[in-house]
Amino acid sequence: MFGSVDLAAELNVDPTSHQALHYARSALVPTAAAARCGAPVDGVATAFEDEHALIDDTAHARSLGFTGKLCIHPRQVPVVHRVLAPTGEQIRVARAVLAAAGAEGTVVSHGGQMLDRPVLLRAQALVDRVAATPAGAEDPPHVSP
Repeated sequence: MFGSVDLAAELNVDPTSHQALHYARSALVPTAAAARCGAPVDGVATAFEDEHALIDDTAHARSLGFTGKLCIHPRQVPVVHRVLAPTGEQIRVARAVLAAAGAEGTVVSHGGQMLDRPVLLRAQALVDRVAATPAGAEDPPHVSP
């Protein structure tokens, strides 16, 4: 988990500044991947009554590779879920990629794009993540970053 507020205090920077904490957030994601401990969870948005700030902060974290966000108030939870959820289009593309590769999982071309092992792994991870969500949540409303 990324302690954004703690690190911001240590560095004497604004915890809401994407730029001030960009390096630390950006470094944490590949470090976690290299350690094979899963994608990190982003720190809290302390302005829990400001939904737009929460959406912006969560979308920024998502763009860097975070797949979760700490919440300090229950009303933040559905907003964070909505922002982090894959779109219906992303789900459809992932399923099409896997179908194009077939059971062999070989390198193929689909829609003018080469589908090699990393692309297939990302598609499979997205489909697995959707399969693990509660019924009816497959195509949740999505907020673009």
